[in-house]
Amino acid sequence: MQTYKNRIEDTSLQLINYARVALYTVESFPILAIKKLLKANAPMDPMPPENHQKLLKQTLDGLIEQDIVNVRQGLYPRELLYPEKPQKHICRYKELLIDALKATLRQKNKKHKEFSEHTEPLLKDMPEYYKRNFHYQTDGYLSSKSAELYSHQTEILFKGTIALMRRVLMAELIRHIQARKTPVRILEIGGGAGEATEILLKSCPNIEVVFVEPSKPYMEFAKNKLSEFNNIEYVNDFFENYQSRKKFDVVFSSFLFHELPLEVRRTVFSKSSKLLKKNAISFHIDSLQLNDNQEFNWALIQFPKDFHEPFYANYIKTPLEELISNDLSFNSNQQAFLSKSVMALNL
Repeated sequence: MQTYKNRIEDTSLQLINYARVALYTVESFPILAIKKLLKANAPMDPMPPENHQKLLKQTLDGLIEQDIVNVRQGLYPRELLYPEKPQKHICRYKELLIDALKATLRQKNKKHKEFSEHTEPLLKDMPEYYKRNFHYQTDGYLSSKSAELYSHQTEILFKGTIALMRRVLMAELIRHIQARKTPVRILEIGGGAGEATEILLKSCPNIEVVFVEPSKPYMEFAKNKLSEFNNIEYVNDFFENYQSRKKFDVVFSSFLFHELPLEVRRTVFSKSSKLLKKNAISFHIDSLQLNDNQEFNWALIQFPKDFHEPFYANYIKTPLEELISNDLSFNSNQQAFLSKSVMALNL
């Protein structure tokens, strides 16, 4: 039976999660108003099912319950759930609203290749698929300001659930890593601003991480955020170009594949499988795909209409389970609200 102290702790974590959802939901209202005023969003087609609000509540309740169980089991520390300092949050939100107006104007005018002058040196050697304003955000992934705002922007977009989804799905991978008695060498592909990396580093003391990220501003942001850790190596490059003589116990990514063309997705899976040791794990988190949960198909179909996600329509029709099985032995998949994980083994 739970002790009184444990019940109090569980209740506090539950309140933190619900407060986070409420906060980011409220913060989304001005942005939705801007989009409505400028008539930027595409018409909703298909419409969500009549019971979708009830389904969202049930799904959220289950996720939060699982999150608390994971903390109680020691899979990741409770500090990952704690809110940041209010002053920092408020200051960033003000900047985010300004950027939301700029992004909405791009969306309305279908402009997705606008970059500031200071990004030109970075654009020079980028592949064509990367030279765009993903989500219509300012400078795409090629500025420090974009890196600073990104996590906050995505939390607003998913109403405070993206970090929750990521933690719950990563629990399976963390369980495997924590069971290992020897150091675990991890290759993270497309590490972005380091959100998933932070979970790994704070949950698994027995790891060495190689963090590969094509955006130098995002990599520098992650490096600054994770400066307390010395068991991570940063590589500024596209994974297609990455070379390594050493092999890895885990290849990992978080919300990467839906932003890659199909041929690059295939290349990443094929190349990463060759970098795995025997009995090693390939583990990836990303958006749901069509018919993973038919209740959410409407949201998946609508998403690329409202945001610049040029490869998403193909992504949702091309199951990750099939791609990962081309070179590895498919092991499992899991769902968490609008996200999923797939895991395969190099047998």
